[in-house]
Amino acid sequence: MPNIKIFNKCIETNLYIFSLAISFISIGGFGIYRLSIGNYPLAFIDFSISSFLGYTLKHVLRNTFTDRHKYLLIIVCMLGVIGVLYNTGVSEIYWAYPPITGAFFFIGLRKALPLNILFIGIVLAIISTNVGLPQFFSIFITLALICAFGYTFSARTEHRSQECVKLADLDPLTNLKNRRSLNDQLIKEISYHENGIQKSSLLILDLDHFKKINDIYGHTVGDSILVKFSKMLKKTVRETDKVYRYGGEEFIIIANNTRLVNAGKLAEHIREVTEKSILIDGKPITVSIGVAEVRKNDTDITWLHRADHALYRAKNENRNLVYLADGNKKSCNYRAFSRAKLNATDRKVKCLS
Repeated sequence: MPNIKIFNKCIETNLYIFSLAISFISIGGFGIYRLSIGNYPLAFIDFSISSFLGYTLKHVLRNTFTDRHKYLLIIVCMLGVIGVLYNTGVSEIYWAYPPITGAFFFIGLRKALPLNILFIGIVLAIISTNVGLPQFFSIFITLALICAFGYTFSARTEHRSQECVKLADLDPLTNLKNRRSLNDQLIKEISYHENGIQKSSLLILDLDHFKKINDIYGHTVGDSILVKFSKMLKKTVRETDKVYRYGGEEFIIIANNTRLVNAGKLAEHIREVTEKSILIDGKPITVSIGVAEVRKNDTDITWLHRADHALYRAKNENRNLVYLADGNKKSCNYRAFSRAKLNATDRKVKCLS
């Protein structure tokens, strides 16, 4: 499945290009026409707006289009419309409509609404001196309705987009965040570490002998166990910790702002809770866990790799264990926690290549 965030970004970029290109050509055309008939003040305004549209389009095509460019674009267009209305009066009031709807599209609901209210107020103040009361109220209602409909449409579109992103980031069986969402969060956590904000730890959990469970009881029972285990994890971890289904019977927890030893204690607590839980046919299910703390020069791949090596050690030593990964490039120190023996003697094991 393609990344919904990337897909939405591509659609959004194409819409930017289309709307800016059409606006650039059409407003530039009006500028040429007004220049030909000697209306130099309006031609200057048209060419100014068209030039800024072209400048903005260049940034979109170069993938350097920022929020600052979007905000400036709407302000320039609104100032241009105000200048046109100041020179012509109510006869060109229709030019006030595009910036109102464009503001919702380019800068979002929170910024667009107050800016549109201010813009409409200035427009009404300009035209109020040369229109009758019935026409004034007619224009006021028209502008207000355009703003209201633009807000409503943008709000619905934004809500649906957020729902699509949310669904794309969730595992449909367990309702936990999925692997796609995990990759984004790992990069954020590494960035926090590099900027000295916090150091977090990663737990990889693997339900022991899960393939045998599927073979004996069937995949329906296996899926039921995964759902129950997911709910147990969410109840066991802190609210600040993030739980993911990595794939199959593997789960990952990002222990937020947690050093290695405390993450190991959390892992041991999860192991004990799992062992005591009756998840199938009156029998306990056990879990093996590998833990790694983020460290200098880590990438999402190397961080996962070290935690996965710790999990590998736990799986190969009779399972139902927690292993903490630590060390340098040549070797890793694994602290093995079995049952409640958190003060067990450290054992050195070479990293597998």
